[in-house]
Amino acid sequence: VAETMLEDPMATALYIYPTKALAQDQLRGLGRLETEEMRDWFLTGTYDGDTPSNLRRRLRDAGNVILTNPDMLHQGILPHHARWNRFFTHLRYVVVDEVHAYRGVFGSHLSNVMRRLRRVCRHYGADPQFICCSATIGNPAEHAGRITGVPMQPVLWNPRQLSTAARGSGEDWRVGGDRRSALSEAIDLMTELVREEVQTIAFVRTRLAAELLFKGVRDRLRPISRRLAQSVHAYRGGYLPVKRREIEKGLR
Repeated sequence: VAETMLEDPMATALYIYPTKALAQDQLRGLGRLETEEMRDWFLTGTYDGDTPSNLRRRLRDAGNVILTNPDMLHQGILPHHARWNRFFTHLRYVVVDEVHAYRGVFGSHLSNVMRRLRRVCRHYGADPQFICCSATIGNPAEHAGRITGVPMQPVLWNPRQLSTAARGSGEDWRVGGDRRSALSEAIDLMTELVREEVQTIAFVRTRLAAELLFKGVRDRLRPISRRLAQSVHAYRGGYLPVKRREIEKGLR
């Protein structure tokens, strides 16, 4: 989305979250992507029940990325689409986060709101790309397609194929097959994030995996920065309460 904004300052995007807290968190993330050249024209913000009326008008008239929730889209934006004609005319992306959370009555509600949104987009000559983000579920493309009403293509993080030389070299922990393990990928990703001093939490399924991830990241960071290496900790069942409280205090 940020690349598209740089290429076309008129382009707009709509981000939809199930909670206000998630929207606020992503707003901070978008702020970090903002470049010097974007500051004169780039405007993003949350459009929900807490948004002051003057900011609502600014976002409606000049916003590039609007972060909202299904109810506000249903009640506060779509019924007044004529006032949002600039935004809808240039709408390039609709991002639905936590799409796995939309099921049952709530999911049916959102699927109808999405179809209404697509009708409004067609009215203004727009055909945005829909992007859905989800935790691991069994039928991501089918579920996202039902929610949005458009065919979806699943995209997964797939570890790279192991070369013949790497197999059996001891450099990768593998659980079988000819791909690099998820744990090795996680070690690489977490090491790079900590090097950039991005606060990071990695979730794993077992105590052993937590310790292997912890050791792997620390070993990679130690030659680079002992301070960064010491900033990484494992947190799991089996630790004494005093140790867990110490780690929790450091995280805060």
